[in-house]
Amino acid sequence: MPTLKLVRLSLILTTLLLNACMVGPDYQRPEVTLPPQWRLTPQQAGQLANIQWWDQFQDPQLSKLTQTALQGNLDLIRATAVVQEYYGRYGVSRSALFPQLGADASYNRYQMSELTSPPGTGHAFNDLSAALGLAWELDFWGRIRRGNEATWADILSQEANRRAVVLSLVSAVASAYLDLRTFDAQLEVSKETWQTRRKALTLMQDRFKAGVISQLDVRQAESEVLTAEAAIPALEQAIATTENALSVLLGQNPGPISRGKTLAELNQAHTIPADLPSQLIEQRPDVVSAEQGLIAANARIGVARAGYFPSISLTGSYGYAGTQLNDWFKNPGQAWAFGPEISLPIFTAGRIAGQVEVAESQKAQALAAYKQSILNAMREVNDALVSFQKTGERESLIGRQVQVLGDYLALSQARYDEGQTSYLEVLDAERRLFEVKLNYINLQNQRSQQFVKVFSSLGGGWVTKADEMTVAGNTGMPR
Repeated sequence: MPTLKLVRLSLILTTLLLNACMVGPDYQRPEVTLPPQWRLTPQQAGQLANIQWWDQFQDPQLSKLTQTALQGNLDLIRATAVVQEYYGRYGVSRSALFPQLGADASYNRYQMSELTSPPGTGHAFNDLSAALGLAWELDFWGRIRRGNEATWADILSQEANRRAVVLSLVSAVASAYLDLRTFDAQLEVSKETWQTRRKALTLMQDRFKAGVISQLDVRQAESEVLTAEAAIPALEQAIATTENALSVLLGQNPGPISRGKTLAELNQAHTIPADLPSQLIEQRPDVVSAEQGLIAANARIGVARAGYFPSISLTGSYGYAGTQLNDWFKNPGQAWAFGPEISLPIFTAGRIAGQVEVAESQKAQALAAYKQSILNAMREVNDALVSFQKTGERESLIGRQVQVLGDYLALSQARYDEGQTSYLEVLDAERRLFEVKLNYINLQNQRSQQFVKVFSSLGGGWVTKADEMTVAGNTGMPR
């Protein structure tokens, strides 16, 4: 039977195909020098890489917001759909490795013209046919396999991009929440200052009526009340816009956000080891994506070089044809064809050479992008570590300044009450204390923000833990 011979030949060709070589270079990871001063023991590195750092704030509300965002953020949902798209593309690419089998069937009824047909043939008749068709390109040179290698790397690159969205999302939620609690703290200080200055103004007005002080002191006190009051609407506006931005990150309509711990409590709840493992940056999604882009570009060199070699395909068909349905399975109605097709480029006017040059140039670009991503990662980690340390030092100094200015205000008020100084000294002390308190709150926020940036710049296993909380992670979808 022709079909049995076809199966045997296919098995032989499959064996040859599996042993065939692939043109083009095999991927070798480029050597990149990482700074040794970041090294930790493997145990310390693993602990730092895998920690859910947002839980270090020990704020259940922040943890709840993070989980809500990982479930409902629309950018993350879109990124997940993009990954699914690339899985589909890989399925299309991979199918080219296997024989393509199809079936065709047709039925037509004809009526020949009696005027133009030979005598006795001008009658109606049926034309029925059905056949199986086979087409298979033999990948002797690895063109299809290199293409599949590139497509798989594209999947991993898109998966890394999706994980980058996870990383950015968790960091953005924490950052927005810290900003929100910062504005809350500044609003509280502004309202307290406003109330204090209103009470002082009332006392000044009473003293003015009693003829103890001049109207100049009253006007100065009124000015300070208005200054503190003017800060309140601006902070209320900042709170509302931050709540709206955080709501969008959660995938919800803009609206109020529930609060948890205060900024001061959040700021005291986290620490970072003095040394960090530099190898963690190799797990950053952007670095992984850049390397997968390099792998894909490397594989496509093989696809381009395969154009120099013959393309060998097997084609075949087997079926029946006749005028009556009951004639189909009789030997005279059988029809089959089988044979190889070979396509060999002889003269392409530099087309294939140009394709190879394009592929090699794209690999050079991808290599530079990969190395640049590592340099950027190291810079961001260094910046975040230095900023976290130095912001902490500034925060400590400004905290002491708040205490000093508080004492200064108390002394100035006592001197004024005793008539030893003018009210200008009290106003100066109040103004400086108000400004420094707001600055101190900003520094608390900055230190917490730098804590977020350290883990965001490092990447690491915590992204995997966050990814498990996403829709894709909960449904077991390919990721």
